[in-house]
Amino acid sequence: MTMALFFCGYLVVMSCANAGTTDFWTWVGALIGVGFFMVAAGLILGAPGDPMPMRTTLVVATLAIAGVAVSLFSLPSPLTHVMQTGPSIAHR
Repeated sequence: MTMALFFCGYLVVMSCANAGTTDFWTWVGALIGVGFFMVAAGLILGAPGDPMPMRTTLVVATLAIAGVAVSLFSLPSPLTHVMQTGPSIAHR
């Protein structure tokens, strides 16, 4: 349930921040990045034991880095809104 709420909140922020963006690939990249994060979150929630197995940890770390990379490389240049980089990266 918590992940569903996070996903909905992330989509709202992403949609509002990219409201003026019409580039197809920007949206595709953003959605692929969210997809990577959701798969990583699913792996974390479904991992047996504590700590997580090394294999799961490496996959989750790779997915997180790939999600950030895909999301950032798909942004329009120049940015039109500071929140396009995501709540965790945005700063002034």
